[in-house]
Amino acid sequence: MTVILPDSVSLAHAPIPTNDSEQLLFRQLFQTLVWLDCQGNVRPGAAVAWSPDSVRRVWAFTLRSSSLRSAPSTEPASEIVSGWQHRPADLRALGVESATAEGEDLLSVRLGVPIEPVPRRFADPALALSRELDSSSIQLLDDGVLSRTPSGLVHYRIEPGADPRDLLDRGADLMVSRDPALVEYANGKPAIVTFALPWSRTYVLLQPAGAEPVPASAARDAVKGDVRRAEPPFWWEERGSECVRTVPSSVPASARVVYLRGDEAARGLAERIVALAASDEGLRTAALGASEFSSALAGGGERAYIIALPRQTLAPCRDSAGWPSGATLHPLIDTRAYALVRRGAPSLAVEWDGTLRLHPERPEDQQ
Repeated sequence: MTVILPDSVSLAHAPIPTNDSEQLLFRQLFQTLVWLDCQGNVRPGAAVAWSPDSVRRVWAFTLRSSSLRSAPSTEPASEIVSGWQHRPADLRALGVESATAEGEDLLSVRLGVPIEPVPRRFADPALALSRELDSSSIQLLDDGVLSRTPSGLVHYRIEPGADPRDLLDRGADLMVSRDPALVEYANGKPAIVTFALPWSRTYVLLQPAGAEPVPASAARDAVKGDVRRAEPPFWWEERGSECVRTVPSSVPASARVVYLRGDEAARGLAERIVALAASDEGLRTAALGASEFSSALAGGGERAYIIALPRQTLAPCRDSAGWPSGATLHPLIDTRAYALVRRGAPSLAVEWDGTLRLHPERPEDQQ
């Protein structure tokens, strides 16, 4: 199977992706203890069974036994503990106090507070298991990654800048895209099936405390692709008090509406907001690189920010950690991607956040 990744990919970002291509690739290469299907049901991942103590603060996970592990292989409990120790911030964000190996295939995890009857938070990508990419099951190639799975070989070809229509014509079996022109082109190919994935991003207008209001335009015609007006529920409205920042931000002095460079949807929204503002306000747009944007957001010195947020999250405190204190969020639009799949490709599943899983387990493998 050939999977085309049309965005740039850096394995240094793993396991937390920065774009659709990294999300698709990392989800296949870096396994979590459990995963969630599109209805939010917990499915076995590296763990085949789990059980809590009486107050649901300590969870015991039984890993796939060494004799039953399939490529890419899962890790024994001690290696999971070792890998997690290098990510203390992620553990805190997900409420994990400690993890202990109780044996080769038994992992015990203590949480700060009790959780729901099912361990949904352990599907978060931040808790993915570390794995060497030069193992027998995963090889780095000049143009991408080759993965050996129980169903055969999967070649992930990284093709930023290439014409995706040419890639489809040259035999791509799977591609995820938000480009409406590519989806329309694929619909004209009898060998290709296209289907919409769940709404996965919500674009918001964030304004720091004390900033003069700007027009919060949710005009869908300002953005190319499959777009709808942002629909509740919004996870940031349900955050607990533990997520509130105590560090004050600066008083906004800029007249800029800033967005992340390369995000065309954010650019379109920023330009529409500036166009709707009164001419004497002097608003202007500005595209910032990733590090510059993060610093500007944390400082809160800009008039407004256009941000793409995940529609769903398992760690709301982590995903809101970079916001200035007292900021106001105005939901604008939701967007989603499409899957372009060649007929006859192996089975696929859709996960809780709209990510495709290439090789879902068989029903007899489920808990």
